[in-house]
Amino acid sequence: MRMRDMRNSLWMVLGVTLAAAMAGCTTTSDVVDNAQSVYQAAARDPEVERYASVSLYEAQRELERAQRLLEQGDKEEADHVAALAEQRVAVARSVAAAEAARAQVEALYEERDRVRIEVRDQAVAKAKLDTQSAKSEAMMARAEAESSKAEAEAARMRTAEAEAALSELQGQQTDRGYILTLAGDVLFDTGQAMLHPGAQQNLYQVVTFLREHPDRAVLVEGHTDSVGSEDYNQGLSQRRAEVVAAFLVKNGVDSSRVNARGYGESFPAVANDTAAGRQQNRRVELVISDPGEQVEERVQ
Repeated sequence: MRMRDMRNSLWMVLGVTLAAAMAGCTTTSDVVDNAQSVYQAAARDPEVERYASVSLYEAQRELERAQRLLEQGDKEEADHVAALAEQRVAVARSVAAAEAARAQVEALYEERDRVRIEVRDQAVAKAKLDTQSAKSEAMMARAEAESSKAEAEAARMRTAEAEAALSELQGQQTDRGYILTLAGDVLFDTGQAMLHPGAQQNLYQVVTFLREHPDRAVLVEGHTDSVGSEDYNQGLSQRRAEVVAAFLVKNGVDSSRVNARGYGESFPAVANDTAAGRQQNRRVELVISDPGEQVEERVQ
């Protein structure tokens, strides 16, 4: 009887411990909750559902991903993904506002045409036509102004989203465009031009950005250190640049937006007189253009 009491006590203690441990595993996030609320409000807006369903769906997927990360205990990444989802909702609202304003302009044009046809053969109604036409023109001017304002805001939001995505890739803004530098030793074996499987993850991030921003082009530049002959280094840098460019195209980036150029040892980032310096010079740089622009090649 005494042994049974001891066993019962042990099971009770174990049950309480497990319950406490399970309660401690629950992770919550105000950022995720707020993003969910912002998304739900937008989803109830018929204009957003009608004109920006794609952006809204992308925000939903980001929120689902954030929730999974939260359940896995990765609150920091969950908050980051939720913030991106909230930004997509803001873009969706801006796009919906622009499209709604444009639809209003089209409706007003149709109304103006209807009025003109109705009174075209009625000379006695000329005064009415002029008055109604002037009124419609004024309304259209106001609607067009609202449409332009909404489109400008949508463009601003898309630019902000692009800048946030580029900053995540840890690049540098320059006069030539946004430059992302990838260490050659990470991408390739010494003297080789075949990508490491593990190096492809960084390039997938670039692929995602370029597919989401089709108005930007990219120039892939290969660079080497000064070890070896100039001809060898030139050829190696060109092959490496072409391999990276081919990876981007293979994964959905239009080939017309991708160029590759090898510069060999012509443009060292630092001096080649130390091992550390030579390692920095063995690199691949991806120069992403500004919207609607092309990247200018370096002048040797």
